[in-house]
Amino acid sequence: MHIDDDLLESYDRDGVVIVRNLFDSHWVESLSRGVDQAVDAPGPMSRYYTDGRDQDWYFYDTLNWARIDAFRRFAFESDAAALAGRLMGCDEVRLLNDIIFYRGPGTQLQTPFHQDLPYLCFDTKQFVSLWMPLVPVSKKSALAFVPGSHRWPQAFGRPAFSTLDHNNPDDVESYDPIPDINAEPARFGVVSWDMAPGDCVMFHGLTLHGGSGRLEPDTPLKVFGINWLGDQTRFRTVAGGADPDFRGICAVNGISDGDSIDCDSFPITWKRSA
Repeated sequence: MHIDDDLLESYDRDGVVIVRNLFDSHWVESLSRGVDQAVDAPGPMSRYYTDGRDQDWYFYDTLNWARIDAFRRFAFESDAAALAGRLMGCDEVRLLNDIIFYRGPGTQLQTPFHQDLPYLCFDTKQFVSLWMPLVPVSKKSALAFVPGSHRWPQAFGRPAFSTLDHNNPDDVESYDPIPDINAEPARFGVVSWDMAPGDCVMFHGLTLHGGSGRLEPDTPLKVFGINWLGDQTRFRTVAGGADPDFRGICAVNGISDGDSIDCDSFPITWKRSA
Protein backbone atom coordinates (compact mmCIF):
# COMPACT_ATOMS: atom_id res chain seq x y z
CA MET A 1 0.00 0.00 0.00
CA HIS A 2 1.15 3.56 -0.66
CA ILE A 3 1.80 5.58 2.49
CA ASP A 4 2.69 9.20 1.82
CA ASP A 5 5.01 11.37 3.88
CA ASP A 6 2.18 13.68 4.98
CA LEU A 7 0.48 10.80 6.79
CA LEU A 8 3.70 9.84 8.57
CA GLU A 9 4.40 13.46 9.54
CA SER A 10 0.84 13.91 10.86
CA TYR A 11 1.12 10.78 12.98
CA ASP A 12 4.50 11.83 14.35
CA ARG A 13 3.15 15.28 15.24
CA ASP A 14 -0.34 14.41 16.49
CA GLY A 15 -0.09 10.76 17.58
CA VAL A 16 -3.31 10.08 15.66
CA VAL A 17 -4.39 9.97 12.01
CA ILE A 18 -7.62 9.09 10.25
CA VAL A 19 -7.38 7.07 7.04
CA ARG A 20 -10.51 7.17 4.91
CA ASN A 21 -11.84 4.14 3.04
CA LEU A 22 -8.81 2.02 3.89
CA PHE A 23 -10.71 -1.27 3.95
CA ASP A 24 -13.31 -2.42 1.45
CA SER A 25 -16.66 -4.12 2.06
CA HIS A 26 -15.03 -7.57 2.07
CA TRP A 27 -13.07 -6.76 5.23
CA VAL A 28 -15.89 -4.78 6.85
CA GLU A 29 -18.44 -7.56 6.36
CA SER A 30 -16.00 -10.26 7.46
CA LEU A 31 -15.06 -8.40 10.65
CA SER A 32 -18.69 -7.57 11.37
CA ARG A 33 -19.57 -11.27 11.28
CA GLY A 34 -16.61 -11.93 13.56
CA VAL A 35 -17.82 -9.36 16.09
CA ASP A 36 -21.29 -10.92 16.03
CA GLN A 37 -19.68 -14.31 16.67
CA ALA A 38 -17.80 -12.94 19.69
CA VAL A 39 -20.90 -11.23 21.10
CA ASP A 40 -22.93 -14.43 20.74
CA ALA A 41 -20.16 -16.60 22.22
CA PRO A 42 -17.90 -14.38 24.36
CA GLY A 43 -14.29 -15.33 25.01
CA PRO A 44 -12.68 -15.81 28.43
CA MET A 45 -11.50 -12.17 28.61
CA SER A 46 -14.86 -10.59 27.76
CA ARG A 47 -16.71 -8.24 30.07
CA TYR A 48 -19.69 -5.91 30.24
CA TYR A 49 -19.19 -2.33 31.31
CA THR A 50 -22.93 -2.15 31.91
CA ASP A 51 -25.32 -4.40 33.79
CA GLY A 52 -26.45 -6.87 31.12
CA ARG A 53 -27.99 -6.33 27.70
CA ASP A 54 -31.51 -5.05 28.36
CA GLN A 55 -30.66 -1.46 27.43
CA ASP A 56 -27.74 0.94 27.40
CA TRP A 57 -25.28 -1.96 27.18
CA TYR A 58 -21.57 -1.94 26.47
CA PHE A 59 -19.63 -5.14 25.71
CA TYR A 60 -15.87 -5.66 25.37
CA ASP A 61 -13.82 -8.67 24.33
CA THR A 62 -10.20 -9.27 23.37
CA LEU A 63 -7.65 -11.89 22.30
CA ASN A 64 -9.98 -13.75 19.96
CA TRP A 65 -7.76 -13.98 16.87
CA ALA A 66 -6.88 -17.61 17.56
CA ARG A 67 -10.55 -18.66 17.58
CA ILE A 68 -12.25 -16.22 15.18
CA ASP A 69 -11.01 -16.66 11.64
CA ALA A 70 -12.03 -13.16 10.46
CA PHE A 71 -9.83 -11.53 13.10
CA ARG A 72 -6.88 -13.79 12.34
CA ARG A 73 -7.07 -13.18 8.60
CA PHE A 74 -7.31 -9.41 9.11
CA ALA A 75 -4.25 -9.40 11.38
CA PHE A 76 -2.12 -11.45 8.99
CA GLU A 77 -3.50 -10.69 5.53
CA SER A 78 -4.75 -7.09 5.45
CA ASP A 79 -2.62 -3.98 4.91
CA ALA A 80 -3.19 -2.86 8.49
CA ALA A 81 0.05 -4.29 9.93
CA ALA A 82 2.10 -2.71 7.14
CA LEU A 83 0.60 0.68 7.93
CA ALA A 84 1.28 0.14 11.64
CA GLY A 85 4.91 -0.72 10.88
CA ARG A 86 5.43 2.39 8.81
CA LEU A 87 3.83 4.60 11.46
CA MET A 88 6.01 3.08 14.20
CA GLY A 89 9.13 3.21 12.05
CA CYS A 90 10.08 -0.35 12.96
CA ASP A 91 11.39 -3.35 11.02
CA GLU A 92 8.95 -5.89 12.44
CA VAL A 93 5.39 -5.67 13.73
CA ARG A 94 4.02 -8.07 16.33
CA LEU A 95 0.34 -8.63 17.02
CA LEU A 96 -0.55 -7.82 20.61
CA ASN A 97 -4.32 -8.27 20.65
CA ASP A 98 -7.56 -7.76 18.79
CA ILE A 99 -10.36 -5.89 20.54
CA ILE A 100 -14.08 -5.47 19.99
CA PHE A 101 -16.39 -2.86 21.45
CA TYR A 102 -20.15 -3.15 21.03
CA ARG A 103 -22.62 -0.61 22.38
CA GLY A 104 -26.34 -1.19 22.11
CA PRO A 105 -28.60 1.48 20.55
CA GLY A 106 -28.89 4.59 22.68
CA THR A 107 -26.03 3.73 25.04
CA GLN A 108 -24.77 6.87 26.80
CA LEU A 109 -21.81 5.48 28.75
CA GLN A 110 -18.70 7.27 27.54
CA THR A 111 -15.15 6.02 27.80
CA PRO A 112 -13.00 8.21 30.08
CA PHE A 113 -10.00 9.87 28.51
CA HIS A 114 -6.95 7.68 29.03
CA GLN A 115 -3.72 6.39 27.51
CA ASP A 116 -3.40 2.72 26.58
CA LEU A 117 0.20 1.98 27.52
CA PRO A 118 -0.10 2.54 31.31
CA TYR A 119 -2.54 -0.40 31.42
CA LEU A 120 -0.02 -2.79 29.86
CA CYS A 121 3.11 -4.64 30.99
CA PHE A 122 5.40 -3.42 28.20
CA ASP A 123 8.19 -0.88 27.93
CA THR A 124 7.93 0.63 24.47
CA LYS A 125 7.21 3.71 22.41
CA GLN A 126 6.37 1.47 19.45
CA PHE A 127 2.69 0.87 20.08
CA VAL A 128 -0.04 1.67 17.58
CA SER A 129 -3.76 0.94 17.69
CA LEU A 130 -6.42 0.73 15.00
CA TRP A 131 -10.01 1.77 15.78
CA MET A 132 -12.45 0.95 13.00
CA PRO A 133 -16.25 1.27 13.19
CA LEU A 134 -18.14 -1.40 11.27
CA VAL A 135 -21.29 0.76 11.17
CA PRO A 136 -21.57 4.49 10.41
CA VAL A 137 -20.67 6.61 13.44
CA SER A 138 -21.19 10.33 13.98
CA LYS A 139 -18.49 12.65 15.25
CA LYS A 140 -20.18 13.03 18.65
CA SER A 141 -20.29 9.24 19.12
CA ALA A 142 -16.84 8.39 17.76
CA LEU A 143 -13.62 8.05 19.73
CA ALA A 144 -12.04 11.46 20.42
CA PHE A 145 -8.33 12.32 20.75
CA VAL A 146 -6.01 14.97 22.15
CA PRO A 147 -3.50 15.60 19.34
CA GLY A 148 0.11 15.75 20.45
CA SER A 149 -0.54 14.25 23.89
CA HIS A 150 1.70 11.28 23.07
CA ARG A 151 4.61 13.72 23.47
CA TRP A 152 3.59 14.98 26.91
CA PRO A 153 6.04 13.99 29.68
CA GLN A 154 3.43 12.61 32.09
CA ALA A 155 2.36 9.01 32.57
CA PHE A 156 -1.31 9.33 33.42
CA GLY A 157 -3.54 7.22 35.63
CA ARG A 158 -5.67 4.24 34.62
CA PRO A 159 -9.33 5.16 35.10
CA ALA A 160 -11.99 2.47 35.29
CA PHE A 161 -14.32 2.39 32.29
CA SER A 162 -17.43 2.05 34.45
CA THR A 163 -18.51 1.33 38.01
CA LEU A 164 -18.46 -2.36 37.05
CA ASP A 165 -14.83 -2.23 35.92
CA HIS A 166 -12.59 -3.12 38.84
CA ASN A 167 -9.58 -4.32 36.86
CA ASN A 168 -7.48 -1.17 37.02
CA PRO A 169 -7.65 0.86 40.21
CA ASP A 170 -5.62 4.02 39.84
CA ASP A 171 -2.18 3.94 41.42
CA VAL A 172 -2.06 7.59 42.42
CA GLU A 173 1.53 7.32 43.61
CA SER A 174 2.81 6.21 40.20
CA TYR A 175 0.71 8.25 37.77
CA ASP A 176 -0.35 11.85 37.26
CA PRO A 177 -4.08 12.66 37.30
CA ILE A 178 -5.68 13.05 33.88
CA PRO A 179 -6.85 16.61 33.12
CA ASP A 180 -10.60 17.18 32.80
CA ILE A 181 -10.54 17.18 29.03
CA ASN A 182 -14.33 16.99 28.66
CA ALA A 183 -14.64 20.28 30.56
CA GLU A 184 -12.39 22.16 28.12
CA PRO A 185 -12.25 20.27 24.80
CA ALA A 186 -11.29 23.37 22.80
CA ARG A 187 -8.34 24.09 25.09
CA PHE A 188 -6.98 20.61 24.46
CA GLY A 189 -7.77 20.66 20.73
CA VAL A 190 -9.92 17.53 20.93
CA VAL A 191 -10.66 15.94 17.56
CA SER A 192 -13.07 13.28 16.34
CA TRP A 193 -14.68 12.52 13.00
CA ASP A 194 -17.82 11.31 11.28
CA MET A 195 -16.74 7.87 10.07
CA ALA A 196 -18.03 5.30 7.62
CA PRO A 197 -17.33 1.55 7.66
CA GLY A 198 -13.88 1.07 6.16
CA ASP A 199 -12.49 4.29 7.64
CA CYS A 200 -10.06 3.80 10.49
CA VAL A 201 -8.14 5.80 13.06
CA MET A 202 -4.56 4.86 13.92
CA PHE A 203 -3.15 6.22 17.17
CA HIS A 204 -0.15 5.99 19.50
CA GLY A 205 -0.36 4.12 22.81
CA LEU A 206 0.30 7.35 24.74
CA THR A 207 -2.24 9.51 22.90
CA LEU A 208 -5.05 10.51 25.24
CA HIS A 209 -8.41 9.36 23.91
CA GLY A 210 -11.93 8.79 25.16
CA GLY A 211 -15.58 9.46 24.43
CA SER A 212 -17.20 7.07 21.96
CA GLY A 213 -20.63 7.30 23.55
CA ARG A 214 -23.83 9.33 23.37
CA LEU A 215 -25.57 7.11 20.82
CA GLU A 216 -28.92 7.91 19.27
CA PRO A 217 -31.85 5.69 20.41
CA ASP A 218 -31.82 3.65 17.20
CA THR A 219 -28.04 3.59 16.68
CA PRO A 220 -25.63 0.90 17.91
CA LEU A 221 -21.85 1.15 17.75
CA LYS A 222 -19.88 -1.87 16.55
CA VAL A 223 -16.09 -1.41 16.54
CA PHE A 224 -13.13 -3.64 15.74
CA GLY A 225 -9.72 -2.70 17.05
CA ILE A 226 -6.26 -4.17 16.95
CA ASN A 227 -3.00 -3.31 18.75
CA TRP A 228 0.53 -3.81 17.49
CA LEU A 229 3.97 -3.60 19.08
CA GLY A 230 7.29 -2.81 17.41
CA ASP A 231 10.58 -4.70 17.54
CA GLN A 232 12.06 -2.61 20.39
CA THR A 233 9.34 -3.65 22.85
CA ARG A 234 10.40 -5.15 26.18
CA PHE A 235 8.39 -6.80 28.95
CA ARG A 236 8.14 -4.93 32.25
CA THR A 237 6.33 -5.52 35.52
CA VAL A 238 3.59 -2.98 36.21
CA ALA A 239 2.53 -1.95 39.71
CA GLY A 240 -1.09 -2.88 40.32
CA GLY A 241 -1.23 -5.41 37.49
CA ALA A 242 -2.10 -4.98 33.84
CA ASP A 243 -5.20 -5.11 31.65
CA PRO A 244 -5.23 -7.15 29.56
CA ASP A 245 -2.82 -9.06 31.75
CA PHE A 246 -0.13 -10.63 29.57
CA ARG A 247 2.13 -11.58 32.48
CA GLY A 248 1.03 -15.22 32.40
CA ILE A 249 1.62 -15.47 28.65
CA CYS A 250 5.09 -13.97 29.07
CA ALA A 251 5.93 -16.29 31.96
CA VAL A 252 4.93 -19.38 29.96
CA ASN A 253 7.23 -18.21 27.17
CA GLY A 254 10.14 -17.58 29.55
CA ILE A 255 9.98 -13.80 29.14
CA SER A 256 11.22 -11.81 32.14
CA ASP A 257 11.61 -8.12 32.93
CA GLY A 258 13.64 -6.40 30.24
CA ASP A 259 13.34 -9.27 27.73
CA SER A 260 12.05 -8.84 24.18
CA ILE A 261 8.64 -10.35 23.44
CA ASP A 262 9.97 -12.68 20.75
CA CYS A 263 7.55 -15.61 20.95
CA ASP A 264 4.65 -17.17 19.07
CA SER A 265 2.11 -15.64 21.44
CA PHE A 266 2.96 -12.25 19.90
CA PRO A 267 3.35 -13.32 16.26
CA ILE A 268 5.09 -11.26 13.60
CA THR A 269 2.50 -9.89 11.15
CA TRP A 270 4.75 -7.67 9.01
CA LYS A 271 8.44 -7.25 8.17
CA ARG A 272 10.07 -4.37 6.37
CA SER A 273 11.41 -5.36 2.97
CA ALA A 274 15.17 -5.34 2.57
